[in-house]
Amino acid sequence: MSSQAGCCISYSIYYQAVHDDLGDGTIRISKRCLQDFLTKTWSLNTEMESMEMEETHNVFQQKQIIGLIEQAGFAVDKWIELSDIRQELDKANGQLLTGQSWFRKFLLIATKV
Repeated sequence: MSSQAGCCISYSIYYQAVHDDLGDGTIRISKRCLQDFLTKTWSLNTEMESMEMEETHNVFQQKQIIGLIEQAGFAVDKWIELSDIRQELDKANGQLLTGQSWFRKFLLIATKV
């Protein structure tokens, strides 16, 4: 892993997570970049690394997803949040200094209207 102030965190030729290095081991990074970065580190130096680094682990808001589902002609029956981002931060010995935690996965159950 390499890091440059005001630049990015990157793994060789892969995705670059734009961030600001604030010193003392503290960085400012967007929610989207943090989630994408943290959820890929497990694959480093494995057979899955190349595939994992080509994926995007984006942050979706519940309201946006439900809107898309309803536009497609479905009624949402249940929304279950899974996997708090703090679990990934703990594995990386990190913590959120500002902002609120979020769930990075969800299970949505819908019925065709």
